[in-house]
Amino acid sequence: MTYLDGLVLDIDEGQRGKIAILPDGREVHESQIVLSQKGLDMMLQGYLCGRCLQDFTKIGVEAFPEECPVCHFHVKELQTEQIRRDFSGTQELGSRLSLSDEMARLGELWLPGS
Repeated sequence: MTYLDGLVLDIDEGQRGKIAILPDGREVHESQIVLSQKGLDMMLQGYLCGRCLQDFTKIGVEAFPEECPVCHFHVKELQTEQIRRDFSGTQELGSRLSLSDEMARLGELWLPGS
């Protein structure tokens, strides 16, 4: 287990995320990180770094420090704006069916011995 268990649900480092243009003109794909509700709440309340995801409660740092002690991101100054810019809404994860409905559907699709 890591300290991010229960806070981060998924990280997509593929090309589905946003594209950022670096000062030298290069384009880079930004990772898409899916936070749990608890992780999002901690970030909004300033207890989780918006850049490196450091959990400040684990290292004895108060909410919205001037600077993240790990990555040196200016949390107090920039975090709220970064969340506003990067937050792309909520999404449902997993099946929309109950387990019993999913099992019934699978039984219709696959019959042993056929």
